[in-house]
Amino acid sequence: MKHPLISVLIPTKNRPEFIKKLLDCYRYFSKENNIEFIFHENLSDSSSLFNNLNKKVFRHIFISEDLSMSENFLGAISSAKGRYILMTGDDDFILPEIIKVAEFLEKSNTLAAVSPVVSYLWPGVSSRITGKNINGKSLYYPFNKKISYHKTSKGLEKILFYGGSFFSYEIPSLYQGIIKKDVILEIISEYGTCFPGFSPDLASAIAISSKVEKFVTWQKPFVVSGASIGSGSAEGYSHSHKGPLSDRKYIVDQIDFWPPRVPKFFSAQTIYSASTYISLNLFYPNKDYSINYEALYAGMLAFNLKDSLNLLKGYTNFSAWPKITFFLFLILLDRLNKLILNIIYNLILPKLKKGASINTPEKAFIEISKKYKML
Repeated sequence: MKHPLISVLIPTKNRPEFIKKLLDCYRYFSKENNIEFIFHENLSDSSSLFNNLNKKVFRHIFISEDLSMSENFLGAISSAKGRYILMTGDDDFILPEIIKVAEFLEKSNTLAAVSPVVSYLWPGVSSRITGKNINGKSLYYPFNKKISYHKTSKGLEKILFYGGSFFSYEIPSLYQGIIKKDVILEIISEYGTCFPGFSPDLASAIAISSKVEKFVTWQKPFVVSGASIGSGSAEGYSHSHKGPLSDRKYIVDQIDFWPPRVPKFFSAQTIYSASTYISLNLFYPNKDYSINYEALYAGMLAFNLKDSLNLLKGYTNFSAWPKITFFLFLILLDRLNKLILNIIYNLILPKLKKGASINTPEKAFIEISKKYKML
């Protein structure tokens, strides 16, 4: 039997309602030969949803015992039949463009690709810019409309320059990015995992960067980053992604691995930086890479000023503050630029166009696909 070119992996746990919504989107792939969707479901069992679906395209794997996030991810990877793989959350979804990307990677002998940013806020997830969100909302950002190659080493240097505290797919990632399966299997065979630390997207990206020299940024989005109620992405949009580590059980259980120069505080910046530290030590043990912690501290101040001022007293001295101030200026300038683009693309332009209201992931899938001429 012919194997598919690409496997889309969806590890999920106790969220059967999201599986149903994704299947509504993915029915558009039901006759494709080059793709398979693997729903690796833990605890909850949605097998009945797959009864009348094409078994070659839609695969459901149910694991009844309670798995860790890493175990669920690794189980999904081991089930993949495709030569290329992409992993998403159960609130993300992929677009028809993904097949063209995988075919390009195969023909050009390229190992990895990432996508421009498009987001979907599930109903009930609000943002500071677009306000309340009752019906679901798609968010867009401008990007360069051409295929471009990038050196992975340059992307890793940028991540370290900013303290490991930000990640916008400067390097290829298994999570929401396409990677040749053999690369991931090699990493797992050598290290036992590709998801150390606290952030699977960044951890897998640093793992991949140790094996892949260059990657492609595609000219159209092939994945939509979702934010649903209760997810880390949703907390990021509402700026509630912060607090004591003691409120996050899965982090407290691994607190012995927390890096000494990263403040013990839960935020996007500290989680990314801690994962960067752990991943570098595992995947680059003999490389002299250093994390610019002053940039991390600047990022903490930019997003959580009140909490960070007290926290940083034990991690900084007077001589560090000129450098922290410099990075704070760069980060605030970048935030201002993104704020302006966000207002233009997701507040002003939608009002001028007066498009149809989005209220389901399936409608968002159709809207985004048509916008980029994929359907």
